[in-house]
Parts: sequence; structure tokens; C-alpha cells
Amino acid sequence: MNRLAPVRATAPRPYRISLPAGPEAAVEARRHVWAIIHAWDIPIDAYAAALLASELAVHPADHQLNRLVPIR
Repeated sequence: MNRLAPVRATAPRPYRISLPAGPEAAVEARRHVWAIIHAWDIPIDAYAAALLASELAVHPADHQLNRLVPIR
């Protein structure tokens, strides 16, 4: 018995934006991610995805691969 959800066929959907430097990058990142999720009908939590995008936009240096970030 297979209990996995069926996989939807996906097609590459490239989307690239430039974000401003500073805190306003978070607002722009959230807005774009939210719009794309709804426009492409992607079945995920749009709020959580937008929140993650804003975190990555504001603190990119903290999220680099192979880099330790001290916890304060």
C-alpha cells in the first residue's frame, strides 16, 4: 500500500528579482514570494514561505553555507 501523496508535475518557473539594500528588502521579498505562491497555485503555507524569504533577504550573511553564526 502506497501512502505517499501524488507528485504534481512541475515545470521550471524561473523568477528573479533585485532587492533593495536594508530593511525594505524584507518587505519586497515577502510581497514577491506571496504573489508567486498564489499566482502559481503552489500548495504550501504562503505566510511561512514569505516569512522565510524576508529572513533570508535581511540577514543573508547569517545564512551562508559552511559558516558558523554565534548564538547570542
